[in-house]
Amino acid sequence: MTYIFESGLAHHIEGLIQQKRADGYAYNSEEKLLKRFDTFCVQNYPELTTVTYEMAAKWSEARPGEGDAYHNRCMSMVKVLSEYILSLGQEAYIPNFFCKAYRFFTFHQKRKLRNCYRKWISARLIIQSNLDSIESASLPASLARTFWSAGSPLSLIQPLVPHMP
Repeated sequence: MTYIFESGLAHHIEGLIQQKRADGYAYNSEEKLLKRFDTFCVQNYPELTTVTYEMAAKWSEARPGEGDAYHNRCMSMVKVLSEYILSLGQEAYIPNFFCKAYRFFTFHQKRKLRNCYRKWISARLIIQSNLDSIESASLPASLARTFWSAGSPLSLIQPLVPHMP
């Protein structure tokens, strides 16, 4: 892919892409992101030839349908561009606080985790209520470790696992 860059940052963007490709990176998806940033700069900051705080702040505003990971990639590209401009001995603002926090769990993952936790709580209650009547029952070591790491007291688990000290 080859895009035509038109903003005041065009020569910096082209130089960054050339350097990354010379270093062995394909830099195709990054080039596409930089083209989006270039278009943004043409529309909002046509006179600027370096990255500024105001520019980075406006670029960091959420766009409809944009996920956190994609947003962070967009901001990361501007940061890399700023670092490239600085390496040339010119002034540039390096954005480092406009990234969004990742969501660690999706809705379905949260539901699965919640269901697993509910099953664990149920099993824990059954074990606790029947501990006195269980004499020869045993748990696999992996399940015992899971219960222990999830907060079950070792004194509750030890009687159920024959080879635990």
